Amino acid sequence: MANNKSQKKTVKESIVCFGGGNGITKYLIAWLKKDFRIVATTSMADSGMSTGQLRKDLGVLPPGDLVKQLAAVSDAPDWKIKLWRKRFGREEFLAGHIGHTFGNLYLAGIENITGSFLKALREAELFLELDFHRAYPATVDNVQLCAELENGEVIIGEDEIDEPMTHDPSLKIQRVFLEPKARAFRPLLAEIAKAKIIIFGPSDFYSSLIPCLLPDGISKALVRSRAKKVFIANTVTENGETNGFTIEDFVSILEKYMGCPLDHVIMQDPPALSEMVSKWKKENQNIMGAVTDKGGLDAKKFIKTDIMKSFGEFGYEPQKIKKAVKKLIKSKSAKKS
Repeated sequence: MANNKSQKKTVKESIVCFGGGNGITKYLIAWLKKDFRIVATTSMADSGMSTGQLRKDLGVLPPGDLVKQLAAVSDAPDWKIKLWRKRFGREEFLAGHIGHTFGNLYLAGIENITGSFLKALREAELFLELDFHRAYPATVDNVQLCAELENGEVIIGEDEIDEPMTHDPSLKIQRVFLEPKARAFRPLLAEIAKAKIIIFGPSDFYSSLIPCLLPDGISKALVRSRAKKVFIANTVTENGETNGFTIEDFVSILEKYMGCPLDHVIMQDPPALSEMVSKWKKENQNIMGAVTDKGGLDAKKFIKTDIMKSFGEFGYEPQKIKKAVKKLIKSKSAKKS
């Protein structure tokens, strides 16, 4: 707790981070929290694996992505973080995951017993010793993510959109929406209003990032916000979500759901080589190809820089992303006129 209090004296800027899954926690949040106050935000539309099973069994809100973000912004001792992430049980899910994490069981169990997700969130903040940073849901309404495809077919469930099992993944997504409609989490709207910078991604585009923007009130808050809005762009396209997308496609669709323009796009340059994509595809079969652009991009908005790991597993290089974000915050061009 003392470390957090001393941190408050030196950290001034507040950053709201939109996204879900492992990308935003692994490559962004954990690396920025030493220098900025972080408010991590996830969609609450997850429906796969451990989270999906708990939703079906207990009727609770999806804990999975929020559990990851709570761990990322926590300053608790290592043993608590390890326990929070530890898996129990032998139930098998997709992607090789076995059992439920302690964090998933903690949030789901408290909500199931008390009937209050907010009570579960408060107890999690206490257990993980959150003081300075926050991890907030985009909504606390019980929703499912839906996608309308180019042939008019409607897909229900984030898991089916993320990992196509019963529909043709070559069909393009025309729009995504929540069923039923949802209201934004009010504390999140207050954080958007006072943020210095708002970062979108890195995350799966249609199944993790865009759903964060769908609850009523979020796009209006983004329009009103004077914060600089930055997209850490996807480096590769994915089967069933963004196959064939250029950087212009990603940006135009994100801005449509935001309701306002981005100020900056941090994008990989040079684009990933075909042999690198082939190697990464062995780790994730949904990867299709490198994201490229049509040319003639505004250099002030589209910041081309190397943000990927040079070797090892597929992924962003956290230090490179952190450097690019800090440079934006410090530069005169990142200040509101």
